[in-house]
Amino acid sequence: MVACGYKPKKPYLSELAKKNRDLAHKGKRSFNWKGGRIIDKFGYVQIWKPEHPNAKMAGYIHEHRLVISEKLGRPLLSHENIHHKNGKRSDNRLENLELWTTMQPAGKRPEDLLEFAKEIIKLYENTKV
Repeated sequence: MVACGYKPKKPYLSELAKKNRDLAHKGKRSFNWKGGRIIDKFGYVQIWKPEHPNAKMAGYIHEHRLVISEKLGRPLLSHENIHHKNGKRSDNRLENLELWTTMQPAGKRPEDLLEFAKEIIKLYENTKV
């Protein structure tokens, strides 16, 4: 469409306006807000906790990771996984959860394995979940 011999300009948003627009619809201000508790496509419960160190970029953390993290009193490390004993991904009772670690060396010399074992003992010796 041409008006007065000129093509109309496309609307322009500054970077600040884009940032504010995106922030205005996150979390509780979202049109899709359902109370901060969702179940993802894999059946895991996610909780809105953007301030938690283990939260993803969207601000959600898996509830089972949150439960164990609070029990340990620290954020979970990247090599730590949570196992549901009964296999139900939405059952996040503390008695149904186990802390597992995926940290393992491959192809190490015996003296390196001893050093690795000492690190593991130091990291987990006082862990009771």
